[in-house]
Amino acid sequence: MRHFFIFGREPEISRAELISKFKVERIDCAIVDEGADFFICDIGDDFDAEKFISQLGGTVKIGTIERETAGLDERALFDLIKPQDKKVNFGVSAYGFNPDINKLGKNLKQLLTDAGQKSRFVASKQYPLSSVIVQKELLKNGLELALLKTKNKLFIGRTLAVQPFEQFSRLDYGRPARDPRSGMLPPKLATMMINLSETEKDEILLDPFCGSGTILQQAMLLDYKNIISADISADAVQSARDNVKWLETQIQKKFHGDIFQSDVKNLQTRISAGTISAIVTEPYLGPVLKGNEKYGKICVLIDHLKSFYQNAFRAMFNILKPNGIIVIVIPELHLNKKIYKLDVGSLTAGKFKILGRWHYQRPDQFIARQMTNIKNDKNTIIISIVHFVQ
Repeated sequence: MRHFFIFGREPEISRAELISKFKVERIDCAIVDEGADFFICDIGDDFDAEKFISQLGGTVKIGTIERETAGLDERALFDLIKPQDKKVNFGVSAYGFNPDINKLGKNLKQLLTDAGQKSRFVASKQYPLSSVIVQKELLKNGLELALLKTKNKLFIGRTLAVQPFEQFSRLDYGRPARDPRSGMLPPKLATMMINLSETEKDEILLDPFCGSGTILQQAMLLDYKNIISADISADAVQSARDNVKWLETQIQKKFHGDIFQSDVKNLQTRISAGTISAIVTEPYLGPVLKGNEKYGKICVLIDHLKSFYQNAFRAMFNILKPNGIIVIVIPELHLNKKIYKLDVGSLTAGKFKILGRWHYQRPDQFIARQMTNIKNDKNTIIISIVHFVQ
């Protein structure tokens, strides 16, 4: 069956995550066509869109392709709305082009009225329709029609599932232990980073800078069975433990793993060499910056971060399996209209090569993350580079 996948704000990393997830779940997906923020592929009839989207961080909608057409025609949409005894709620979203949705919706509503079908067109100030509107007003009591325009074709689809926005909000703001002062990884990005690691569910996944436990909680939700988390801060370790206990009660699922206090340099005293399949983590990113720091202070900070990350990579490399993977965050400072970068090659002793880059940014934060895939013959590292923007 032909399905469409709509990506969120950062489509490149969302697309990479989705492809990685297909590999991990061993789902055959033959790409039929794609646009800048979506792609369409053939998947088996037993594909569960609602379950699958709950395990992704970057995909906001999944649906089925109902028709392929040469041009936009209200009657093509009309034919997809099955007659019902009750009023039908419907909405329309377009991807890859910008038709007049309100005009289209009103014309479609008139066709339904002429056919004796009561209907309500769910309009919005902004299009495409948000996951919130689709979930609350259309999926249970109607339908969303998705128009997907590629270079040569127009596909008409029906949305089956949207990103579980309430769950992500609860995981971010509803957990008992939260420390905004230290900076927090968004649960959506944590999910994407885990999926990008392409790690099997029974392999050992490590977060050596766990903080309040965002990565390990998302790993729990993704059904990872061997999760190890550590942090140099006793308060952070306790916060992670509290959040895990809370999550266990929320999802009725036990945490399988260990959370302990440790400096990253001492991990080998707790973890045997060559045993970790994947490391997914956001380490120390440096102090909070105002944006007007003097050059001398910036140089001192850069030198400190270089030393910190060199030691971290050395320690992580020792416990990582051959062909293991690291998904990590490295700071890049944007201060006084200048960019200060940490050279990834020197941090990793020049053993890795860059394969690709992606970008992630929350609209309410002055932090952007640029994902870089780095690989050699023995180990793979996916680097998330954090930009501190004035």
